[in-house]
Amino acid sequence: MNTNSFVYPATLPCIMINAGGHLDLPDESLSARQYHDLQPLLAPGASIALGEPPCPVDVSWVEKPGWPTQFEICRRDAPLLVAGLATDAREATRLRGWFNLLQGATFRCLQQSQEPIWPRVHPWLGILLMPGALELSDAHLDALCGLGRALGQVWLRRRLQQAGPTETE
Repeated sequence: MNTNSFVYPATLPCIMINAGGHLDLPDESLSARQYHDLQPLLAPGASIALGEPPCPVDVSWVEKPGWPTQFEICRRDAPLLVAGLATDAREATRLRGWFNLLQGATFRCLQQSQEPIWPRVHPWLGILLMPGALELSDAHLDALCGLGRALGQVWLRRRLQQAGPTETE
């Protein structure tokens, strides 16, 4: 258990739509160094390069009260990955609806064979690859998915740290 475990759940459930189903992301999988290095990507206008050779991408965030926090990773204005973080049941319902709409925009080119089974616990992270991701090399695609998972962990860890210890502690 790391030093952040007092404010961070042991794992963050993650559903990777079109990219491999369900994962549990343990907080320990995100090192303090990674957390520090990825902090700038939470700011507006953030960008980073994926893998070697470098593939530059931009990260944008949408946060509205009552709605799940959403982020998008794009290359040259083409979305590669969209993600959302549901912190309660209301946000989870809205996030599922948003993903259902977005899946229609993928033109079934990335659809998985089964309907997603949505996590029943909160918070959870949902990630949907978009058709632009098909243009990436395997290494860049792996880096993209890893970045999406890590950004969800960074955002949640920072949010929970800002909220402080819970009443149960």
